[in-house]
Amino acid sequence: MPCAAGTSFNPTIGVCDHSYNVPGCAKAAAPEQDCALEWSQWYNTHHPRPFQTSGDYEHVSYIEKSYGKICPKPGQQITDVRCECANSDDVWSSTGDVMTCSKDVGLTCHNSDQTSGYACLDYKIRFLCSGGCDSSAPEDDAPSCQGPNGEPLSTLPMEKPGDCEHFYQCAAGNLYVMPCAPGTAFNPAILVCDWPQNVNGC
Repeated sequence: MPCAAGTSFNPTIGVCDHSYNVPGCAKAAAPEQDCALEWSQWYNTHHPRPFQTSGDYEHVSYIEKSYGKICPKPGQQITDVRCECANSDDVWSSTGDVMTCSKDVGLTCHNSDQTSGYACLDYKIRFLCSGGCDSSAPEDDAPSCQGPNGEPLSTLPMEKPGDCEHFYQCAAGNLYVMPCAPGTAFNPAILVCDWPQNVNGC
């Protein structure tokens, strides 16, 4: 059975998904809507040197100076960040290195801060770009993208009640209404756009 235009079968979740979410299909274009969340490429611009006092630094300012704007489309901004080991998919927070990973500055790991006595590992970083969405007037039944203490939230996709073709998603405290690919409907049971016959009421 073929997937809808702009989607590919994702064996991890067992349904058709945006092609850029499917390993091996990443070269397929992301949706051509202005309203989109998309991850940048991975950057690894600096490599730590053992027995030196430096560390590993993947700073936004240096990346943009070397590669150009991380989020190049008009109205886009960096809303989230992922930092991982350069030679594996280990998330930075599981490595034991003392470091910071932020969307505003980037990644900073000083060798001198390491309690292990070893140099920082080599890390890579990528950024979530979002923009072009009108989040200025959320609907009455729209979810809040603020935590109980006012902190900004980034969430998994959420059902937009009464609307099969769109879903909500919070990114850095902003609420976005995201479209499903043509011919699909948001399935709240598995949190992805799916064939309409698999979604009650669609």
